[in-house]
Amino acid sequence: MVLEASHIRFALDIKDLLKVQDIDAYVSGSIYPDSRYVTEVDRLATHPKDYRDDSMFHTSDFRKGWFAHLLADDAQFVCMGEMLPQVKIGTGEESWIKRSAIKILQDIEDAKEFDLAKYSALSCIYRDTER
Repeated sequence: MVLEASHIRFALDIKDLLKVQDIDAYVSGSIYPDSRYVTEVDRLATHPKDYRDDSMFHTSDFRKGWFAHLLADDAQFVCMGEMLPQVKIGTGEESWIKRSAIKILQDIEDAKEFDLAKYSALSCIYRDTER
């Protein structure tokens, strides 16, 4: 899992590829799946494994943002394992502490690359009426 600033930066980096028109909806979608920590929605409901083949993720800019979120999570998991194999050392909590520390450092660096406050404010007020 990538943290908020990293999700938004990744989404902004690929927005043209996804032909985004409503940036507010898109950015909101890019951080929506992790709202499950507050809502207690099951992870499989917000992070489906077969998302790449699901046309739903291309029907609105919110859902395109959601798609970008899932891509970012997958990409980070692979990259972290390849670039920092020592993170895999340890089990359970020990491994997650290492992964979390790296994600926090990544998020700090990503937040420096754009106006996080601008996009965070947008995502807090947007509501997806299509869900």
